[in-house]
Amino acid sequence: MNNFVLPPWKRIELGDPMLITDTVDSLRQELNAIYLKHAAPTNMAAFLRYETQSRLHCSVCIYLSPELSAQYTDRKAQLCPQPSTDGLVYFIGDLVMITKL
Repeated sequence: MNNFVLPPWKRIELGDPMLITDTVDSLRQELNAIYLKHAAPTNMAAFLRYETQSRLHCSVCIYLSPELSAQYTDRKAQLCPQPSTDGLVYFIGDLVMITKL
């Protein structure tokens, strides 16, 4: 029996959508390069969501699947539980993965 446990999901909070266009584009390129470096595996993806947490403005958050989270080591990415699919939008990687959540 294989006892391999996938790492948890990671969440990157980028901030106000009006101020982070360049950051989003740069992160998309960086994550896509990781995805392609690993031969575009299934179950490796990132998703985007606009979130409000009792604030006036919303914030853009990127969620990394366990497979992608294992390869992305930036300290801005915080461990988190698997996100709900409410408002979740494909960002990069395995397009079919959103149907598996």
